[in-house]
Amino acid sequence: MHAGGKKPPDLVGQDAPGGVLPHINREINNHMVRTYKRKTQRGAYGDAILKAALLALEEQPLKTVSRLYHVPARTLRRHRDNRVATRDAHALGPMKTALPAAAESILRDHIAYMEKCLYGLTDDY
Repeated sequence: MHAGGKKPPDLVGQDAPGGVLPHINREINNHMVRTYKRKTQRGAYGDAILKAALLALEEQPLKTVSRLYHVPARTLRRHRDNRVATRDAHALGPMKTALPAAAESILRDHIAYMEKCLYGLTDDY
């Protein structure tokens, strides 16, 4: 017995109250990861603008370059003084790529080819 003296309903092997099993409910599944929207503008300037700003630092003051290129002054100072954790391009947001870039391009080309052969990807199970 649970609190209140009532036994919970036994839903094993039965449909959920809405008539559809929760793991098959497509209305819920269609609104999951694809609707993620980035909530911050941090790092939105990109690597090309950062490199241009670092080149401009050789001729102009830090605050001027920061205002012109819309890159935070602390970021410019950190890169100027070589105190950055990674030199390579960094991904924005919480998602990391699972495949290397070469494998992603091969997979993308194969999916495009299968789409031409009328075997495209769908949300249907």
